[in-house]
Amino acid sequence: MRSIVMVTIILSLFMYSCNKGGTTSGGGGGGNTDLTITNISPLNPYPGDVITITGTGFSTDLTKDTVLIGKAINNTFTTFAISFSINQPKTKIISASATQIKFSTDSNLQISPSQAVAIQVKVPSGKYFTPDNPLQFKDNLKFNFSSRDPYSVPCGTVFTGDSLFFSGTGFIKPTTVTIDGKSFDIKFDAGNTTYGRGFIPIGYFGEPNPIGCAEAKQLKIKVTNGDGRSLEKVDYFYEGPNTQLSITGLDATAYYRSQTNNALLKFTGYALRSDWSLRINGTDNGDGTHFAEDIAVPISGFPNQYTVLIDLLALPVPSSGNGANYTIQFKVGASGSYGFPIASFTLFK
Repeated sequence: MRSIVMVTIILSLFMYSCNKGGTTSGGGGGGNTDLTITNISPLNPYPGDVITITGTGFSTDLTKDTVLIGKAINNTFTTFAISFSINQPKTKIISASATQIKFSTDSNLQISPSQAVAIQVKVPSGKYFTPDNPLQFKDNLKFNFSSRDPYSVPCGTVFTGDSLFFSGTGFIKPTTVTIDGKSFDIKFDAGNTTYGRGFIPIGYFGEPNPIGCAEAKQLKIKVTNGDGRSLEKVDYFYEGPNTQLSITGLDATAYYRSQTNNALLKFTGYALRSDWSLRINGTDNGDGTHFAEDIAVPISGFPNQYTVLIDLLALPVPSSGNGANYTIQFKVGASGSYGFPIASFTLFK
């Protein structure tokens, strides 16, 4: 009778041990042999991307599945909830079947790309985690940019001829940039992760008329990573250069045809254009006759300096000793209009 009682106790203990092992998992595949993870894709997602877990033993009721992100160390899964540096990442299950779970994380997830992590799946019958920390999240693509102009930039507009400076996170080679769909040459730092700069060539958009902020447009500037991830921002761009002009050279208010042949007019500045012209208007102080002539001023490129020679001998001879008064006006582009006089002088015999 005593031996029968002992056998019964041993059998009861054995059955309890089997039941306990069947409802809890060990590290990365221990415990419930029906619950496994055989594949995770992608292994290098961005925060917010949909991640697919393939395996067996998942619940088809997605409300009964739980996915945790943490760290596997020494066959033990630890959630970031008890880590001092990272809060427990939130996950959202999108779909579930017996062999596949699709989930996503918060798009603002803060896990360093150097931090390899593990995934644990929990279902009513048990739990299973990946023992080798196979997942590494990329930094979210974020960028800001600012422009630099040799001259003061009016109205917060980016002009051709400006340098653009980019800063941010998540840049992955080869990173490309477009402005309004047009390619923009840019170079990033050695790691291609935080800093880049480029120059918008003069003529990038052509040379529209007029000069100034009035024609600035909101254009899209788009950064695209080598893996296809892209981000767009909108800012104001002016499709021509931020032209800065200084006109000097007339060294007198009065000239004499008998003493000099030419009057000099010098144009200096930044990003001077090739579609400018001058108009010389004159009125004879003796007989009141008028004179007008247009002169092309084909300034372009650098060093942004040009000298106009006004042939005084080609101008009409004044009819009297009172001379003739002349003004010089300036026009941008073929469709532009002549503005206020930029210079004036009196021509005598």
